Amino acid sequence: MNPSGGGFTFFVSRLAKVKTETFLKCGCINLLFTNCCLAMKRKVFFIISAILALFFGLHMLIAPGKMLDNMASVNSSDMQHVLQWAGSMLVSIGIINFLSRNDPGSAALRAVMIGNIILHVIGFAVDAYDYSIDFIKMSGLVSGAVVHGLLTIGFIYYLVKLPKVNPA
Repeated sequence: MNPSGGGFTFFVSRLAKVKTETFLKCGCINLLFTNCCLAMKRKVFFIISAILALFFGLHMLIAPGKMLDNMASVNSSDMQHVLQWAGSMLVSIGIINFLSRNDPGSAALRAVMIGNIILHVIGFAVDAYDYSIDFIKMSGLVSGAVVHGLLTIGFIYYLVKLPKVNPA
């Protein structure tokens, strides 16, 4: 197949050839235009999760009204104060994730990962409920689903890959 001739057709045909056994064997996705297999290192994932937490947390702290305008159907000063409290906690989690990035696999790292999984599962559940009662807009639900979903999957993936720790 000629990569330059088919454009979208070539892309779709290459996508269809992603090898499931390669994914299962090495825990990563076979790239579309190469035969190599690349996986994100846990350290990079933790840095990305820290940056996201810091980005959203600082946004909640510095500009809660703007964030509420973008995501919620209601915006009040009381809600802005509560959002700032949540932002301070999210900044703290971002710092914890960043400081955990080089941990080789301790019980503390396992706790950080489980805490992040719980945070994102509950966060998405709250977003879904808030959308069902018309408190947040569809944009808030979708952005929450993407961020919470991808981070939950990532933390579960790296938690499963952690070496088993023998209790003392």
